[in-house]
Amino acid sequence: MAQLACAHRLPRIIRDVVQLVERSVWDREVASSTLAIPTYMYDYQSYKQKIDQYLHAFLISKRKDLLHIHKDGEDVINKILSIISEGKTIRGSLVLFTHDVLKGNRKKEAMREAAAFELIQTGFLVHDDIIDHEEIRRGHPCLHIQYKNEGKAICAGDLLFFLAFELLKASPIQEISNNIFEEVTAAQIVDITYSMQQTQPTQKEIISLYKYKTARYSFSLPMMAGAMLAKADMTTIHLLELLGESMGIIFQIKNDIKGTISDKREDKKTLIRFYDVQPIITMYARYVNNYIKKLPPDFSQLLMFL
Repeated sequence: MAQLACAHRLPRIIRDVVQLVERSVWDREVASSTLAIPTYMYDYQSYKQKIDQYLHAFLISKRKDLLHIHKDGEDVINKILSIISEGKTIRGSLVLFTHDVLKGNRKKEAMREAAAFELIQTGFLVHDDIIDHEEIRRGHPCLHIQYKNEGKAICAGDLLFFLAFELLKASPIQEISNNIFEEVTAAQIVDITYSMQQTQPTQKEIISLYKYKTARYSFSLPMMAGAMLAKADMTTIHLLELLGESMGIIFQIKNDIKGTISDKREDKKTLIRFYDVQPIITMYARYVNNYIKKLPPDFSQLLMFL
């Protein structure tokens, strides 16, 4: 913990990131620093509430569409409704946040994309829970536990993807979204491969996995989507892509530390199991700082998503 405890020697943004990681992961205050976490002008909870309301209305309309096939069509939507709003809604909120910071005026389109990313995220989690043999997700039994059948849960995950594609239809970010979601799928296969093998992946290999499995679709893509809708220039969009990769790697390290026990059970090859994460967190916090300095000042408030 020595390196994190020296956070007061680092520039402000880096200090904030290191403190946020330490507070949320190791659950204690940074005794050596008096820096307060910033007060945010943009309201993350407000974004989440709006996205949740949109998703609820959208799914209710789909329930009517699917009921005519069989009562199972209504049932799967009810199951999705029971879990869709229980997550953090980080990806959708990042779309709206970036669109707002860059003064975009396409709020309806931004909301559709935000909702689509949350549907895709939930679909990934439904499938992940089957792969990882999880039983609880977002405070509820996982869908395959609710169904008592993995096949039905796989179909529910597929449905979530198709519902998202409906919302992304004719979107200006459809092509980049497809590319990044293809990366996620390939990275998921790599993750399973690492879990099956006895050898330990290198630090570089694990960070690459984090980049493609989590960071680019969880942080880069939503910010790029919001920026493209706000008609930002390509330099800004590329900066957000790089910023998202660094934020996403920090985010994944936090999640790994919280899930150390289950990761050992599944033999997940995570950084925290094999390497010292303190210098890695500080390095990527520096990257975050460098990218944010090149963007409009309000992007410093992105720390609320870590």
